[in-house]
Amino acid sequence: MSAGVERQGVHKICGGTKPETELQECKKSKKVFFTCFDCSGEPNVKYSEVNPNGFLKSGENWACSIPEKLQVCGECEDINLFGLTWDKGSVLLKRLGALFKMASKELMVVNSAAKLNANALGLNINWSYSSQNSYFLSRKYCVELFIFIRNFVDSVCSHPDYYWILNDFLPELSKKLINFRRQLGKLTELPEYVYLHGCHSSGNKSSQPAYHLLHMHLDLRWLYLNLILKVQYAKRNIENRDSQFYEQPELTNEVSTEIKNLIRELLELSVKRYEKTSCSELCRKSPFSCTCIQEMWIMLQLVADTLYTNNIEKNFWEYYNECVGSLNSDEYNFTPVSRAIFSFWLLSNVAKLYKVEDRALASNYPVLESLVKTIVLEEINESEMRTCLTFIEFICIKTWEPKVEPLITLWDYFYKKLNSNFYLVGASPMTAAVMSKTASGMVQQVKSYVENRSSVLDSFQHFLRLIGLHLQRSKGSPRHWNVIKGRIFSKLSHPKLCSLSQAGEYHLVLLFLMLDTSNGVSQVDGKMIELFNVIKDAKGLVSNELIKGLFAFVILKLESNEHIGKLVQPLVDYVNSLSPLESYDMIKMYVEEMEFILKTYSSLNLGQHLFISEWLSRYLFSSSLSDSGRLLETILTVLNRLKINMCHGNPEHEMIMFVEKLWSELIAYLKGVSNHFNTSQQVSVLAASLASLSVITGKLDRFKELFDLFISNDTNDIRAVRKFLNCLIESTSVVNILHSYNNSIVKAWVRCCIMCPDSNHKEMHELTCYISKIAEIKSIVNPDHLMDCAEPLYLFLSCLQEKYTSNDIYERQSLREKVSIYFEGIDRWLKPVISSPRDYDQVNNVYQSLGNIIRMISPLLYVKSKPNTPLQQLLDLTLLPVSVRNPESKLPHNIVQCVKTSLHLFILGLFKLIPDQDHYIMRTIKELLTIYIPRCVQIHQMFNFTDFSLISQFGDFEERSQCFILETVCGNFLRKKSRNPHNQALYALKFLEELFTAFTNSPEIVKNVLRLTFDRMCDIFMFCDDKSQVHSAAKDILRLFLNSSSIRKGNFLMDDIVRLLTSLANEHLAWSSRQLFELVVFLSSEAPDLTSRFLPHLLEIIKEVEKKRGVGYDKTLRLGFERIESRLRAIKNEET
Repeated sequence: MSAGVERQGVHKICGGTKPETELQECKKSKKVFFTCFDCSGEPNVKYSEVNPNGFLKSGENWACSIPEKLQVCGECEDINLFGLTWDKGSVLLKRLGALFKMASKELMVVNSAAKLNANALGLNINWSYSSQNSYFLSRKYCVELFIFIRNFVDSVCSHPDYYWILNDFLPELSKKLINFRRQLGKLTELPEYVYLHGCHSSGNKSSQPAYHLLHMHLDLRWLYLNLILKVQYAKRNIENRDSQFYEQPELTNEVSTEIKNLIRELLELSVKRYEKTSCSELCRKSPFSCTCIQEMWIMLQLVADTLYTNNIEKNFWEYYNECVGSLNSDEYNFTPVSRAIFSFWLLSNVAKLYKVEDRALASNYPVLESLVKTIVLEEINESEMRTCLTFIEFICIKTWEPKVEPLITLWDYFYKKLNSNFYLVGASPMTAAVMSKTASGMVQQVKSYVENRSSVLDSFQHFLRLIGLHLQRSKGSPRHWNVIKGRIFSKLSHPKLCSLSQAGEYHLVLLFLMLDTSNGVSQVDGKMIELFNVIKDAKGLVSNELIKGLFAFVILKLESNEHIGKLVQPLVDYVNSLSPLESYDMIKMYVEEMEFILKTYSSLNLGQHLFISEWLSRYLFSSSLSDSGRLLETILTVLNRLKINMCHGNPEHEMIMFVEKLWSELIAYLKGVSNHFNTSQQVSVLAASLASLSVITGKLDRFKELFDLFISNDTNDIRAVRKFLNCLIESTSVVNILHSYNNSIVKAWVRCCIMCPDSNHKEMHELTCYISKIAEIKSIVNPDHLMDCAEPLYLFLSCLQEKYTSNDIYERQSLREKVSIYFEGIDRWLKPVISSPRDYDQVNNVYQSLGNIIRMISPLLYVKSKPNTPLQQLLDLTLLPVSVRNPESKLPHNIVQCVKTSLHLFILGLFKLIPDQDHYIMRTIKELLTIYIPRCVQIHQMFNFTDFSLISQFGDFEERSQCFILETVCGNFLRKKSRNPHNQALYALKFLEELFTAFTNSPEIVKNVLRLTFDRMCDIFMFCDDKSQVHSAAKDILRLFLNSSSIRKGNFLMDDIVRLLTSLANEHLAWSSRQLFELVVFLSSEAPDLTSRFLPHLLEIIKEVEKKRGVGYDKTLRLGFERIESRLRAIKNEET
């Protein structure tokens, strides 16, 4: 009878093997369905896949379930088993023993080949394709036999009419199966070389006998389990023919024992693999040496869970737990920790197999919780803990349903180690976790733990990741949050909090942040405030970590658009209590965190104003320019946002509070720094923003206070004044009220023009454009001309000069009053610059501007006989302070340089005041010449030109003024008939020398110089000590005069010199004839033509002196005269 029935739709023979001739012949008859394990190499730990040619993908998963009712074909058919043709209906009944012997033979063939291969290792034996096919063919023969037997039992059991066949067949089959199972033995009894070569990515194409031996054992062990399950079904079916066997099955322990044995053996194979794998590699390696062993685990899960679903036996995890629990630690040299790590490794990899074939996940939390307790109680190092947490994450978070108990147990471990650094011994310092330097960094750090596994660097961070992921998964269950919150917070007693180190505080803050970010319900900030206050009260100070922690919670609140008042208040109270000198770094950290928040979050109505308190002004006064600058920049950003919000509707109460806070804390600071010499321009912008905000809010008294503080305060830094004014002009909210401050603005503009060297600066141009539109200024100067002028102050002064000269006395008086307003307090403006002339460009601009002011409008600045006029104030401040009258006092170098380039401007202006009619002006001019010629003239000039403007610009003076200057120089420095000259005479001589040299081609100036100074040079030559520098200098000047081509261009200069010499001879010949004759001898050497013209006059004077003496011939005088004549003849002879 034929009992062979093939299931419909069953699959093709395992691919990749090329049939032998014997196999090709067998194709002529009907074949048994064939499938077997097909290896893909080592499993990938990232995802679990099985080979598409293996048991599972070939439909083998139905083999463990209760079969359907099958059809029995009564026709005679043949079957090919072990390469031979058999009668399909009777072969099992008559030839079962022979078939099992043949299967045993094939098993021994493969086993022997594997041994031979192992013994021949190193001999480089090339296994032929034929031998490879033989090993696979041996597997195929055995698999086909078991599948054929299974199909036979299934088909007979599905028809009660054929049960009689099984009465004798099943006992015989059971005996054969038991004997064959003994021959197979345990998987763990296979030699070591089988496991070394039993895994191959080429699968059944492999030529290694060890590969086929291992997979042959896997094939047969699975089919054996499957077959004894079918046999058990069949036996119970026969015994209960009248009952529904498949509805109420009861199996013997044989199936359960085989499942348990197979799991135990697979587990022991994983132990062997674990023993050869380092702890750090576990996360990258699978406990299954090949994909077929992994597939075996999956099919065991299917078998056990399918039976359990049908109320038969235990589920897979019960078998698994029993096998894991029976592991003998002594046998495998396990410590509790290493056993736990192995269990985590295996559990995580077995658990994820449930995801294959999209099956319902089944959790096994009891064993997991037991393992977690083990690692918490035992001494486990950081590396091992990191490995365990990786497996825990995969199991609890990625695989099973969320359960809070493992995390609570882990908290018991990390709670005790909060102060630890969780550093991995022997690792590079670069791999250690680093504390974030900012609050935003802490927030991002915590978020990154959940978002990116690579951000986790130590076990505590991994614990935080587990907490975060778990809370995200269980948001719909308040129980999880309540349990975690209650367990964590209950451990944080006051003594524990006070014992925390810096690292401990940081870890606790990160934990709180993770709880807050992951829960979605803000209940942690109160605990954070409590932590802050407890440590502050206990230690008297708070660490940077706690401050950053509170700021981090502030950031989280703002991201959720919640009010931050209760978090900010303890921070501000603490910072207010700190001294900027003793705790500057901590206050600076507070400021930097506040700056980040105010710049990042545009909303200003969530309590941000509470950040501003009394610490602000103290910090600004004590901080560096860079630190204060950053803070001021942040405040400016806030002020601008407040202005925008308040200009577009009714401001919220929080914003009004922000304005009030800023005003109350900044006004004291602005008052303190507004009169500093180097006030930051940021301060000006800040003050202007605060002023415009005051106008928007209707606080005009505050606007006036700030305006007076910067504009009316004469000691402010001029750049700060200019910046303040420009900001006000640009503000549309302020421009409408500025007209009432026009006089002050013009005064400030004049001040800027005088004190700002960068006249082309954009701010100067904007300010000039504004004042050009003021009616009072428009009446003086054309607005278009003023705006386009490169030097607007000079144009303004020029227009004032024209107005003054063209108007009547009453209009002049009115103009003088306006000018007095514009220049009121100018001495106070300039005093800081003059007293501390560090900036040469600024000081030079001041002197040039003041010089031009006096040059152009001195009549508007001075009233004869009136004390303390602007002119007098300017002169006393810039050129005639009390100290300068002391010749020993030294002026700053920058002042001297500025006076050298601008003194002529002052003197030109003074000459406009008619010094002949005003003793003060005359005295002032003389004093300026007396004081500054010695200070501005350089004795040892290295260049041929002079930078002394009184010399270079001497031609700008009128002739009368030139003569006054020359007379003053001679009268004050060049004494007559003095053997010991004035101690500053040398400077005067140098001045005259440079002056004559500079204008040697200017006849008028040469004439004035000669007429007013020649006789004084001769006097010095005659009477001054001839060894002194003054005598030498005078002699050089005389030589310069006499050799000048200018005196010979016209006879009038020669005549003037002859006249001067005649006057000199009349004065000194009688009493100082020797000195006079020495002078004339010198003159004869330098200018014989001039001397020849003078000799007749000298002879007449000699005769006059002889006559007065009552002698007809004075030998001394005559000898002197003859000496001169001889000298002239000698010179003439030399020339010819």
